[in-house]
Amino acid sequence: MFIDAHLPDKSDWTDSAKRAAFAQAKADKVREHALDGVFFDYEGNDLDAAHKQAYVQLAKDTSKALAALENNNATIFICVGGRPTYEWRDYPYADLAAHSEFLFIMGYDMHFWDDYTCVLKGTCSAAEAALPDLQDGVKAYAAAVDPQKLVLGLPWYGQRYTDVVLPFNRGQIDYKTVLQAFDQKGLVAKKELDKTAMSWKITCKGSCDVESGKGGNVVYYDDAETLAPKYALAREHGLLGVGMWKADNLPVPDDKGHDPHKAERQAMWSAIAS
Repeated sequence: MFIDAHLPDKSDWTDSAKRAAFAQAKADKVREHALDGVFFDYEGNDLDAAHKQAYVQLAKDTSKALAALENNNATIFICVGGRPTYEWRDYPYADLAAHSEFLFIMGYDMHFWDDYTCVLKGTCSAAEAALPDLQDGVKAYAAAVDPQKLVLGLPWYGQRYTDVVLPFNRGQIDYKTVLQAFDQKGLVAKKELDKTAMSWKITCKGSCDVESGKGGNVVYYDDAETLAPKYALAREHGLLGVGMWKADNLPVPDDKGHDPHKAERQAMWSAIAS
């Protein structure tokens, strides 16, 4: 099991003593709990050149501290945006990959995004992981980093919208909650495939989120069918593997063993396995 490293404030990254202390603290925790390692997840576009290099050094120091542990093969992996330029981050990806087991491409949370030029062109997708964005992202990473140091993560959740003049984002919705909407007779008025994004779009008579009652009568989401060509990008580009965010977004049996969505759950696991 890997745990979140809970990175220190970026102001500490350029201090070698503080980096070393952080790295040793992570190694101590991994040894204490017999963990597989830690992961870094810094999601900001506010790093200057010095702090980008310090981020690399933080990864290097932590990897070195983990490698010094006896009888333990612990490593780190680093989460990165859906594209190298996602939100103008442009981290030194090759250097980060050199000091980690792999980079985890977060091929999700990409709705209404393609370097933001889509706003002017009117080509933005409301989908969580539109296929064209994923294709561009994986291709760009594979050109900059050894593909065997890359893992593609995809969403097991969708995005809710209120359909007004323009879609108003209302936040995430788990895949299991989307399935619950279909269980409510007459709630889902329309289901259609966004062929460009390769994602499903449903329109509900009221809120699609029956679990929480939160607003949003339109939902874009993925299931095993639409995720299959997206997972295939990892194979096409020779990536190390695939992953998801996150496994507990799938439906599970209730405490009485009632399991109406067993087939959908199994299909999601089959899609990632194949």
